Amino acid sequence: MVSLSNKYLVVLDPGLRELGGHHPASIKSIAQASQHLTDCRLLVYCHQQCPAGFAQQLEAENVEVLPVFKTDFYQYFYHQPSPQDLLAYIQRLAQEYYDAISDAVGKLPEAEKITFWCHTVDWPHAQAISLALSLLEKKWGKPCFLDKVNINICLMYHPYRQLVESETAIIKQKMRFEIPLRRLVQFPNVALYGADAEIIGVAQGLAGGEVGLQPCLLLGDLSRDQVKCIDNVNKQIILYVGDAKENKGFCELPTMVEGISQRYPNWQIVIQYSINKEAVHLVTIDQHLQLLNTQRANLTLIRGFIEHKQLMRLFKDSSIIAFNYSNDVYQYQSSGVLWLAAYFKLQIICFTDTWVTREAKRLGLAVIKWALNDRYVGSAPQMVSEPNENPYSIQLYTPLSQWLKKCLDV
Repeated sequence: MVSLSNKYLVVLDPGLRELGGHHPASIKSIAQASQHLTDCRLLVYCHQQCPAGFAQQLEAENVEVLPVFKTDFYQYFYHQPSPQDLLAYIQRLAQEYYDAISDAVGKLPEAEKITFWCHTVDWPHAQAISLALSLLEKKWGKPCFLDKVNINICLMYHPYRQLVESETAIIKQKMRFEIPLRRLVQFPNVALYGADAEIIGVAQGLAGGEVGLQPCLLLGDLSRDQVKCIDNVNKQIILYVGDAKENKGFCELPTMVEGISQRYPNWQIVIQYSINKEAVHLVTIDQHLQLLNTQRANLTLIRGFIEHKQLMRLFKDSSIIAFNYSNDVYQYQSSGVLWLAAYFKLQIICFTDTWVTREAKRLGLAVIKWALNDRYVGSAPQMVSEPNENPYSIQLYTPLSQWLKKCLDV
């Protein structure tokens, strides 16, 4: 156990709003990793709509949960609002970050140091955080503010993740990231991180300062010696995992189940997904999958959010995983699912050519590509040697408690 005294880790996560996807899975991993840091108190400021049952689970693990954020974190993630609406969104979120940080500092007067962590940030969130910090610096005064607080901010989304053709659009997107990043690096107590190598490469140029690598959040403190690849005679393939989304190939799953079952009848197929309240248009696909689940013995359907231990077990017991992500949406957008697959040494099948294929190569993985018009007649995957160890993969898979220890000791 790592010994710490009088230190606090405060996670600011307005995206923790409902069960399913990246945010609850990350928070569970963070909670698990924090248990390896003695005398370190963990607080999570989340959205007001965070499910009460999930909050109770965290509190049972000695995590204090404070549902204070009101703004929809992903309100404008897939579409651009008017300039007026976007400005209002950033201002609302800035006020909420300001209130959350003020609340934490106010309720922890005995703290030697408070480390704030924003583990998933896009450019509007970075802009909101920079505005909040500027106001807090004026409120407290620079010496007091710098002595009391450290803030770690991770860019989870690539500045150019949305493919644009015009030079004007590229310049506009560049400026949207550059303005808040350059402001943030001016705070001596702010550390910037990126979720992957491609984000870091672009962000360092835009910020004009150092950008580190945030470890994979979903693994928690799992270590390499806990990973055993099971070479089943009947291979288990993860056909889908995570939030139900059209841009991740969810709508094509029934057809894929039928085709793969016919071509490779000895494969055990696993599909896990959560349908959030805004994805009611996917209910028909959900119903089709439930029907298939009653008809095919080789299909396992897991509906709803699964706990961290269950997720780790799913990957540990599988040998193949498929990705059918949108070329446009995921061209520069990262996926924690790929990082889990690489960590557990799964064979990768890709139907499209996205960030997933490039990141797999950076991690030393072989990728089998199946053509969209011929997806079920490709060659069957064979077990391959484990991913190459390299500086990037070693840093990406740093146990979370080790990384947190360094952040808390700054």
